[in-house]
Amino acid sequence: MPLSSDALQRTLGVSPESADAALDLARANLNSMHYGRSVAAALAAIKFRPESAEAWLLLGVASRYLKAYDKAEAALLHAIELAPASAEAVKELAMARYERGDHELAAVGFHRAKILAPLDLGIAWLDALAHPKFLADSAQADAAVSRFEHGLEQAIALAEANPHWDKALQAAVWIKPFHLHYYARDTERLSFRFGDLLETIVDSHTAQFSAPIATRQAAGRRRIGFVCSALRTHTVARYFAEWLLRLDQSRFEPQVWNLSATLDAVSAEIRAAITATHEVGNLDVVDIAQSIRDAQLDALVHLDVGMDGRTGLLAAMRLAPVQCVAYGHPVTTGSTRIDYFLSGDAMEPADADAHYRERLVRLPGLGALPRRPPAAGDGSWLARDGDRPLMLCVQNLIKIVPEFDALAARIAARSNATIVFFENQPAMAARFRARLEKSCAAQGIDFDRHFRIVPRRAYAEYLGAVAAADLVLDSIHFSGGSTSLDVLSLGTPLVTLEGKRMRGRQTAGMLRMLGVEELIAADADAYVELAVGLAADRARRDDLRRRLLAKQDLLFSDARVMPALEAFLADVAAPQRNA
Repeated sequence: MPLSSDALQRTLGVSPESADAALDLARANLNSMHYGRSVAAALAAIKFRPESAEAWLLLGVASRYLKAYDKAEAALLHAIELAPASAEAVKELAMARYERGDHELAAVGFHRAKILAPLDLGIAWLDALAHPKFLADSAQADAAVSRFEHGLEQAIALAEANPHWDKALQAAVWIKPFHLHYYARDTERLSFRFGDLLETIVDSHTAQFSAPIATRQAAGRRRIGFVCSALRTHTVARYFAEWLLRLDQSRFEPQVWNLSATLDAVSAEIRAAITATHEVGNLDVVDIAQSIRDAQLDALVHLDVGMDGRTGLLAAMRLAPVQCVAYGHPVTTGSTRIDYFLSGDAMEPADADAHYRERLVRLPGLGALPRRPPAAGDGSWLARDGDRPLMLCVQNLIKIVPEFDALAARIAARSNATIVFFENQPAMAARFRARLEKSCAAQGIDFDRHFRIVPRRAYAEYLGAVAAADLVLDSIHFSGGSTSLDVLSLGTPLVTLEGKRMRGRQTAGMLRMLGVEELIAADADAYVELAVGLAADRARRDDLRRRLLAKQDLLFSDARVMPALEAFLADVAAPQRNA
């Protein structure tokens, strides 16, 4: 019988020279998502058996999960040096490079791993479906979408031709089209086909989760389940934790499945308020699905689908008579088994129904009760350059598409502003700089005079910098969400370019709710003109700050949201409706 992690830890402590025990401990902690412990155990194994390729592999994988990509790369290169034919090590090295943003190196690695293990469909899918996390230019986006479309059809054909492949579920967890939705492209059709792929896998390997479920006809409280990959200090919990905490428990019986392996004060708050909270971060997707199905829910609400590979598989299953998804990741799931997409009316365009495979439900306002940020700290760490305007773009660099670069350079050239971006990964910052420098050259301006890329700071210090800035530039195509809440809560003017789909209209929806529509640009030229004009007009910026601060409660305390959500849930979960 395999030892538990605790037993292995005791064994390692008693017999530190036992490399085998250290390897077992590293594996056990990796499987249970205790990545820091896995690193420590792998290092212990290496100390006593430095020639162990598996020890270096485990060190690399655990480091990758901790986002220590350079350390992961070094460990995995050593593993490959010791075991050149290890497809697993080559694949893991490619994944570390992919997650760091080195798409070209990653693509070479996935292809090499496929050659080493031609019968491993998971590696074949990675080779076919991997797409850039960061775009070098617009042409790369077009090529990536085309390649993904072709690869997706290959993956579906492979899944259909190998219905009994025992690693299909694991492979499906590896692959998600998350970054594809950041491209300035229409991706609904690809999302639908990706949903087809996941449903094919579910139907072949877990058919018990494909069949329809009869509605409970029992009277009394309706049993509502909530599934989330990130019920911790995270954007998804910031938006939707209040749904769980404020749901009327005299009418509804909430149950929660928290998939996060990291638990914190937010997790504890949910656990204290809802007795039936299942913290399942260390379980595999089949066990999680069985737990949900065994609860005999009347309706299931996924708070996010797409950021964690397990959530995509769960969305491809039928686990409750009625299944919904919120916009924790604001794109369609692509699944025919999710019945409703719960969105906010303020953010959706008139033609939004066509953007979802689910039936769109427009809840009032933002459709959520996002939590306020903490008080802003001291922002003086971000020094001004004399009396030049100070602008920020607070988005993760992977959300900033190449089409944005020319707009930023035009704004800098005409306003003489300093524009600041935030990034902790030096390699990603270097790629972004190299791309933006091309637009600077086209405008005849010097990158170092007008742009800075700085590491992220503690939350309060970051908020202090936002409060001190003259204005903030929103990302285009995929707008800010949580970051826009931060900016607007401080009254800092936020310039946005409204997109065609909800993911590009979040900031615009907030501004309309606050009655400050003049910060919404209709096109790229208007975006530039608006930013340049505001940079030169202190009185106008001050007036906008006053107006934004006066109405900010509308974003965080919309009294319409919970009654609308509860009315919807009561209707769709009613026994007579689904009899």
